Amino acid sequence: MRRRGRLISFSGIDGSGKTTQVKLLENRLRENSLDLLVDGMSDLHDPPTKMRLGFKLLKLLPRPEEAFLIDVDAGSAYGRKPDLPSVSHNVQRIHLYLSMCEQSGVKVMDGRRPAETIHQDVWNLVSSMVTSR
Repeated sequence: MRRRGRLISFSGIDGSGKTTQVKLLENRLRENSLDLLVDGMSDLHDPPTKMRLGFKLLKLLPRPEEAFLIDVDAGSAYGRKPDLPSVSHNVQRIHLYLSMCEQSGVKVMDGRRPAETIHQDVWNLVSSMVTSR
């Protein structure tokens, strides 16, 4: 019998720590012998008010069972990822992400905390969901 998959999403501006959290969750799932498919979308440097094709395509996917926004200020993100165009590049995006989260019930994680602390909070929410098959 085919098992139903679980969709977990991570959102945030470039430099917020999404890739780090995906890798930590990927490792934890493997440690617990759970199957995993990981995919991601990155910023395409479009204006934040423009709805990109990727976001339009996301409407075709099922809603995630758990969704996280890793919230970090633009300066911290730029410090982590200095190849970004500028600090101001992310300022509008932060507001856009936060307003979208209010409407959709996404769990906001404080991205200024250590990666392992954020991961433990994510794992506490995800572990019962992925192990109760």
